[in-house]
Amino acid sequence: MKEHFIIDDDVLVRKFTDDDLEDLFIVMTNRESMKNSTRQPLSINETRSFLDRIINSYRKFNYGLYALESALRGNLIGYCGFSYINIDSRPETEISIRLLPQYWGKGIGSKAVKIISDYGFNKLKIDKITAIVSFENTAWEKVCINAGLKFKKNSVLHNIQIKIFEKELSSKVFFI
Repeated sequence: MKEHFIIDDDVLVRKFTDDDLEDLFIVMTNRESMKNSTRQPLSINETRSFLDRIINSYRKFNYGLYALESALRGNLIGYCGFSYINIDSRPETEISIRLLPQYWGKGIGSKAVKIISDYGFNKLKIDKITAIVSFENTAWEKVCINAGLKFKKNSVLHNIQIKIFEKELSSKVFFI
């Protein structure tokens, strides 16, 4: 049984395991869910490598991308979480999400980003979260704003014009 460490009525959030390869491959080959990505849909070998990097990041950084699983069906619907990235030659903790298209527009993305951001600040003690938004991806921009990230600046990543959004520990609400 896979351990679900954050539970919501609609979506379970858990660490990826090696058993997720086939389901992750479905997400990473879906052209619609990959259309605003800096990468093209992945082959099975590229997906295996991507999954290995995710699992290794748990050990190396104490965080990573987390599997999003339908609470009703138990199937992988995407991922959300953190990755280490250099932006403008500076190390950043990036938050990102990818969902299968049939789960778009249901509030899952906003809810997942909010839950994972809070987890990052409260449990992982991350002091700043950065999101990369392509100019065309207005849905991701809206999710970032709804989760409390603020526009920082425009930049270029992999020859793609992007917007950078950030949220710092000091700008979050503390719960007692």
